[in-house]
Amino acid sequence: MIYIRTKGDHDIWNYPDHHPRGKLLRPVTFRGKDKDIPVDHISTNLKTLGISHTQFEQAIKEI
Repeated sequence: MIYIRTKGDHDIWNYPDHHPRGKLLRPVTFRGKDKDIPVDHISTNLKTLGISHTQFEQAIKEI
């Protein structure tokens, strides 16, 4: 993922050009100034990326 731009309080991210998965139909967006990302924003972004909550939780455990 690469940072694309900031619009208001929201940071917009997407895959870079020529990424094997191509560009997302909808970029990943979150409020970068917030310390906590609301659960509904996480859920929406995971759905956009095609990642399940289980996969997300596993990835967090590996960090």
